[in-house]
This record gives sequence, structure tokens and C-alpha cells, in this order.
Amino acid sequence: MYDKYQETRSGEHRFWTDDILVEHENLRGTFGDSSIRLVRSADLLHKKPIRSDMWVTFYDGDFSSRDQALAWCKSQFPGRSGERLENVCAPRQTNLS
Repeated sequence: MYDKYQETRSGEHRFWTDDILVEHENLRGTFGDSSIRLVRSADLLHKKPIRSDMWVTFYDGDFSSRDQALAWCKSQFPGRSGERLENVCAPRQTNLS
């Protein structure tokens, strides 16, 4: 996967499986094991996407509104806004149980 806004530990913009796992584990270390979930996009969509399957990390938070979730995103990823913020933290309502 290519991400123009983020870099791997080696400074590349192309993320391989190992890079995604490292990023996920870093997030688990920051936010706690019980709050972070790694989900395959095909499992979310209940089918294989047209392009390629990818892994997505979710923070499972309890927010009362989208605005509250956006405020949390801004506080957790300071210095990012617009596309750069949404690239790392995009509030979505899910049913991941």
C-alpha cells in the first residue's frame, strides 16, 4: 500500500505487511490493547474490494457524536489537519464486536 502522508521506519511511503503490523503495534502501545483492532477490509465489507484487500486499524472508542470523535482525533494527532488528519484518524461508526 502506498501512503503519501506517512512513512515507514525506513522512510518509504510504500507499506508492506510488516510495516502495517509495526504501525498497528505502535498504536496498541499508545492506546491500549483492548481499544485497538486490526481488521481486514474484506471482512468489513463482507466481500473482496474491487482493488486490493488491505488491513485497517480501528480505535474502538465510545463517543457520543462525530464532533466528539473529531475532537479526540485532533488531540491525539496534533499538528495534522484536513487530509493529513483524516489519513490517520477518520471517525466512522462501526459494529465491530
